[in-house]
Amino acid sequence: METKHDILVQNKRAIQFKFTVKRKFTIIRGNSATGKTTLFQMISDANSSRISGVTISCDVPVKALYESGYKYELENEAGSIYIIDEDFGPLKSKDFASIVLKSDNCFIFITRESLPCIPYSYREIYEIKTSGKYHSLENVYSAYDTFEDSKKIVTEDEDSGFQYYQYFSPRLNIQSLT
Repeated sequence: METKHDILVQNKRAIQFKFTVKRKFTIIRGNSATGKTTLFQMISDANSSRISGVTISCDVPVKALYESGYKYELENEAGSIYIIDEDFGPLKSKDFASIVLKSDNCFIFITRESLPCIPYSYREIYEIKTSGKYHSLENVYSAYDTFEDSKKIVTEDEDSGFQYYQYFSPRLNIQSLT
């Protein structure tokens, strides 16, 4: 599945979430009352009833995923974006990770916890930023540069970090603080 999708979710009260999904796995984090559950609920409402007043604009279907029947749905659906709230029980399980890894769908996880079984990028961890009724996603972590232009790397000790850079970057001047 192509993994660049612009999403616009809005309701009759002009509350609007606008963001882009760039990879298979996207994480939304943040404190309470920042709009995470509101986003999930709006998508859920749009999928369950046309009279909800919520519209979703995207080139692929955007759906809320619930615990009941999720295995069957993910194994038989392709080409959709699923949003999963932090109350989703199986979220941290290996079984769930196995299913989403095999799936040809994209996933937006709303969670404050890490997901050790799912290989997501630090570049796809966001928090919701609000300006009045308009909401967007902002990266939690800055984009880190690579070491391509580095001439020297200093590690804390002579253990794993030092050994890693010594092995994978033999052209660099690598020094340990110990």
